[in-house]
Amino acid sequence: MYSNKTEKIVMICFPIICLIILLLLPQWIQLVHELFYYVVVAIFFVPVFIYVLITYKKREENFYKKWEKIRSGRKLNYIIKEGAKFFLIQIFANFFGRYVGDGYSPVYILSKISFGTAIFLVIFILLISLLIGVSSWSGNERRFEKICRIQRFREKPSFFDE
Repeated sequence: MYSNKTEKIVMICFPIICLIILLLLPQWIQLVHELFYYVVVAIFFVPVFIYVLITYKKREENFYKKWEKIRSGRKLNYIIKEGAKFFLIQIFANFFGRYVGDGYSPVYILSKISFGTAIFLVIFILLISLLIGVSSWSGNERRFEKICRIQRFREKPSFFDE
């Protein structure tokens, strides 16, 4: 379903480049829990990147059907769901990064910041999450419309078909 070779190359190369960066990151910065970092990268990120590489074409083909169903539902529900996913990933990434990089546990971090700072951070991340949800909806709509245009173009009779 990718419309050109550049998109295909990006969809194949981007996960590979990200994985290489994740594996080489400890060579550039000092980590307190380097072994834990590599275990998490090996258990979580490597299988995810392999899955993305193997299934990108099938996922692209299934996108049209799935998005057609999702867009018939409520837009707000989708935005909240995507925002909540980003919020949880952001919280995990921050705590994981601080633990691996500096050795600070989530309990230690939460005990060292004031209540006002914690509230500000939560509100800030929630606002960013909301923007991510809206952006995800808009991006998927553009992708869906592009697929629709390509399908209409392919179905359009040619002048020479008569």
